[in-house]
Amino acid sequence: CFEKPAPVADCYLEGSEVLTAEGLASSMAAAACSVQPWEAGNFALVRKLQDACGNFGHVDAMSSSSHGGRSVAVKKMPTKWVTTSAQEFEEK
Repeated sequence: CFEKPAPVADCYLEGSEVLTAEGLASSMAAAACSVQPWEAGNFALVRKLQDACGNFGHVDAMSSSSHGGRSVAVKKMPTKWVTTSAQEFEEK
C-alpha cells in the first residue's frame, strides 16, 4: 500500500528546535515506557477513520470513559507487527 519511509534525517520543528534521529529515538523510548495494558471496557468505538494497509490494520476514533469521554485514535493491527522496540522493528 505504501513504501517504507526514508530514514529519519535532522529536521526543524516549530520554534526552530532541531529534531535529530537520536532525539526521535529517545522520545520513542520514553513513550514506550508509558504504555499501559489495553482495557477494552474503557473505550467506545466512535467510527473507523481509515485502513492501515501497510500493516494489515486500521485506525478507529474512540472515546475514553476513564478520561471523561476524551477522543482518541486507536490503531489496531495484528500482533505479528508488535516488537519490544523501534530498533527491533527496524531489524525485522
